[in-house]
Amino acid sequence: MRLRAVLGIGLLALAPAGAQEADGFRVLNAIRIEGGDEDDRRLAAAALGLKPAQSVSVAGFQQALTAVRLVDRFLSVEGRLGEDGSAELRLVPLRPLETWRWEGDAIPSSLVKTLLPELRKGQRQGPLSRAALERLAERRLREAGYPAATVGVISTEEGRSLRLVLSLGAPALIREIRIEGDLAPYSREKLLKEAGLDPGTTSWTPAVIREAQMRLRKLFVNDHRWWSLHDGRLEGTAQLTPGADPGLLLLEVHPGPKVSLGAKGLNPLKTLFGQPRLAEFVPLARAERYSPSLLEEGAGRITTYFRNQGYPEAKVRYERVVRAGTAERPEAVAITYFVEKGPRRSLGRIHFEGNRELSEEELRKEVLLPKRFLFLPPHAKTETVKALEDRVTAYYLQRGFPDVQVRRRVDTGADGSVEVRLIIREGQRRFLDALVLELPSDAGLPRGPLSKSLLLAFSDRVSPVAGTNLYRTDRRHFKGYEGTLEGTPRGPASASSPPCRWYGTTWPWWWRICASGCPPPERRSPR
Repeated sequence: MRLRAVLGIGLLALAPAGAQEADGFRVLNAIRIEGGDEDDRRLAAAALGLKPAQSVSVAGFQQALTAVRLVDRFLSVEGRLGEDGSAELRLVPLRPLETWRWEGDAIPSSLVKTLLPELRKGQRQGPLSRAALERLAERRLREAGYPAATVGVISTEEGRSLRLVLSLGAPALIREIRIEGDLAPYSREKLLKEAGLDPGTTSWTPAVIREAQMRLRKLFVNDHRWWSLHDGRLEGTAQLTPGADPGLLLLEVHPGPKVSLGAKGLNPLKTLFGQPRLAEFVPLARAERYSPSLLEEGAGRITTYFRNQGYPEAKVRYERVVRAGTAERPEAVAITYFVEKGPRRSLGRIHFEGNRELSEEELRKEVLLPKRFLFLPPHAKTETVKALEDRVTAYYLQRGFPDVQVRRRVDTGADGSVEVRLIIREGQRRFLDALVLELPSDAGLPRGPLSKSLLLAFSDRVSPVAGTNLYRTDRRHFKGYEGTLEGTPRGPASASSPPCRWYGTTWPWWWRICASGCPPPERRSPR
């Protein structure tokens, strides 16, 4: 019975070895790489991914050779897996690039410097890099108006030189331009000249079409009288789309009426003191194309500006009135904004809700803002109210509340001032339990100064009070705390006697610094 068990275990042990031999697995005992410099061999070994004493099949070894070829810096990679488990690799590296020349069609003048700026001397251009250069050059040629262009990159002289064969093909030109819509008061020649379009010469590219639309929009916007900057054709539009026939471009033009932009309730003299101009509020002139939503956007910008300046009840509306022509075909339009700023409010009382750990007196000191003209309360600007919320949040974070959330609610008080109610969700308060400093046993390391520096990274230096044995800290939220320093015996640190510890329960946290062989600093106890 025992003999059968031993024979069964032996057969099971020999089964994997037999399977490995049947599948062609061999145990590597040596890997030898020949050819190239040290960097080539190091990169080849890393890409090969095989190590001595590792089992590998013939198919797996060929796959590893493919990975080495993908390094893309070798002219050829040959390898052999011996019967004795030895692996040999022969590398023929590519030489650094020295020269390249263009053949075939001439490079377009607009692409002489931008077709392939990635080519540099000293590079090793393998098959993958050359294929990437071909795709990159062909994409740039298509964007420049040569949809049938092809580029071939051929390596010669073991990679020292490149031949770049260029075939441009037929360019994509704008053969015909058909203008639709109402041209008046412009002529066809003026529109094409301003757009920079010349049938039979201009290439059909997205950049050219986009530039032509921007130029026409600029033509409409700047068509104003010399003494006014707000009566251009701000509602003019131009749209360029491809036609049904090849090379046909459709230009749909609507110059629009003369637009007079004005406002009531805006003091123009305030622009001398930082108030934006009306044209900056209403983005009609800067927009690439006109849309009625731009008028509503301008009203929203004016409202936001005055509310940020302390006018919480500011309201803005606008009217569009046709002054000449008909509603279907207007010739002159007046757009007027009516601004009702309302009273300018001052900041009133500040209320706190949800503060349990910190008193209202502490929080009120943090939200104390400077007065206007030394005795007037600040205006209720948006940034001022936001600063109150940020100050309370920062104070809670300093006091050990990492999960604090502060929201604000604004109300109008009985005296007309703006009262801010800060709703606080404190969360769990966390303390720094221990601070451990681990240093190597090196006699040259200044353990004492390093331990003190670690403390100083989390707190200000404790300074003595002249004429007494008391010490104070300059940190703002530790005001009112005083302590004394007591000397401790110098000696090696131990686990039962930590070398440095901050004693006391009135401080928000205490520290312990553990360092092998570090002389313990002095002990401080709060008073």
